[in-house]
Amino acid sequence: MGNSQFNIVFDNEKSLTSTDYEQCTFKNCDFSEVSLSDIKFSECKFENCNLSLIKTDNTAFREVEFVECRMLGVRFDYCNSFNLKIAFKHCQLQYSSFYQLNLPKTQFHHCQMMGIDFTETTLTSSVFNDCNLDQAIFAQTK
Repeated sequence: MGNSQFNIVFDNEKSLTSTDYEQCTFKNCDFSEVSLSDIKFSECKFENCNLSLIKTDNTAFREVEFVECRMLGVRFDYCNSFNLKIAFKHCQLQYSSFYQLNLPKTQFHHCQMMGIDFTETTLTSSVFNDCNLDQAIFAQTK
């Protein structure tokens, strides 16, 4: 296990070296195709980052906000589902999967969400404000 990082701003990073990040901000980072597996993010914010095709095996997103991020092909369903809490604003969140996740009260604001898989996802009291959900799948979604 790596070191914990607390309350740090990362700008223009292309890789991560720690396993725990708490109250950190990631700005203008290109993590496309990077493995974030087994990393825990608590109360973090990603701003203007490219997170397309990240590896998310057992990744923990606890109270994490994504703002103006590019997130194509992200498998949120591979994340650690314990206390999973995420929010999205002005993101390109296309062809990603939330299959069978419990995501009540999740906020999606002004997002491009084409081809999203919400099959068997619990989205009770979630907000989809001005989102493009073209070709999104809502099979047995609550």
